[in-house]
Amino acid sequence: MTHLAAYGVRYCTPMRAAHSIQIFGFLFLLALPALGDIYAERLNAAPLTGGGEFEFYFISPEKKVEADAHVRRIAELGAERDRLRDDIKRAETELAALDARAPKKKQTRLEWSPVEGAAAYSVKVFDASKKLLDTRQIDENYVLLDLDPGEYFFQVAAVTKFKTGTYSRLSPFRATRPKPSEEHLEAEENLALLKEKLVIADKLRADHHAALKADAVSSASAQSAAADLTPPAGAAFYVAVEKKGGEQRYSLIHAIPGRSASVAEASRSGNAVSAESSFWWGADLVAGIQDTNLDFFRVSLGAAAFVRYDKPFFRYFYPQLKLTAAYSPSKTNVYDAMVFTNLYPGVYYPITLGKGFSVFVSLSTGPNVFFVLSSAASGSVLQWGVMPATELHYALSDRTSLYTGVGINFTFDPQGVLKFVPIYFGLTRRF
Repeated sequence: MTHLAAYGVRYCTPMRAAHSIQIFGFLFLLALPALGDIYAERLNAAPLTGGGEFEFYFISPEKKVEADAHVRRIAELGAERDRLRDDIKRAETELAALDARAPKKKQTRLEWSPVEGAAAYSVKVFDASKKLLDTRQIDENYVLLDLDPGEYFFQVAAVTKFKTGTYSRLSPFRATRPKPSEEHLEAEENLALLKEKLVIADKLRADHHAALKADAVSSASAQSAAADLTPPAGAAFYVAVEKKGGEQRYSLIHAIPGRSASVAEASRSGNAVSAESSFWWGADLVAGIQDTNLDFFRVSLGAAAFVRYDKPFFRYFYPQLKLTAAYSPSKTNVYDAMVFTNLYPGVYYPITLGKGFSVFVSLSTGPNVFFVLSSAASGSVLQWGVMPATELHYALSDRTSLYTGVGINFTFDPQGVLKFVPIYFGLTRRF
């Protein structure tokens, strides 16, 4: 009897031997994925160095884009957190200086009903525990006291030329703080705002760390930045986190040696994956409908290209430059064919969805040039436009993505605002 065993090798054996071979082959194939875990790899958590408490997270190729985004955002939030801590120290120093200059006591006025025949009054002041603090004699039926903020008691007795009368019962009163200056209030408000921003930055950083940990295939602990570890079979990249003094420091994302030829080659040359160019280019086809402010719409076909920089300015603004050119065939014998181009600088913001998908929201503005192609009288018009857009990206690799998107181009025409709704489908790639 002929049986097909492991690796497609053909054997002609009796039934019992054939079954034994099949069982052995089946168990070997089941164990094959685990064989890759037998051999440890030498992993280096650059730029982290030395000994300490390290956690290595192993990333699959499908999660590389998300891991890159998390590590980049964690680094940005770490820098922002350091800046906020410095700002908080300066704000606390400023507030302490204002406190030192501010008056500590506020004048408190105590007043009572005048007593007929009294030449003066004797006033006793007690603290919250009813310990005598001060006794004074005054001519008026009120007294001004400089006291620290807190709870106090007082009693008063009428004084005649013959004797001091009986003191009244202890009456409570409160000495309040002096009203802070406008400068002091602004300093307190600024300090509270900085502390609130620091709490938000810490929360966002913790959220990105939790998402990075959740995206990892597995993790392993080490006592050194250079460690011999066994990556799981499904991982191609790793990132290390050092826990030091309650703080967390992150390495770059590196390729696991031998898991990806192109990335491993970059790793052997000393370049980490995260050290690649910060610029992306994209090219796409454009199809859209254009409003003419008449009783018909134009259909336009064309192409577009852009360059994007993946480092933000002012935390949220990632710069981009986009160029579009499209052709619109003639609609009527009055409205001839037209070519238009625009060059739009602008900003975008990436939002990671997971499983290789991300959304890019952008806003651009710039000049539009319209070329009217007419046998009678051709010409050109320069107008200004603004375009919000949204794109959906899918990562094919750590360097290449497919995307589709839609936008609304508002062009400011003397007759009104013209609207062009383009739909894109294209490819992006890191330089």
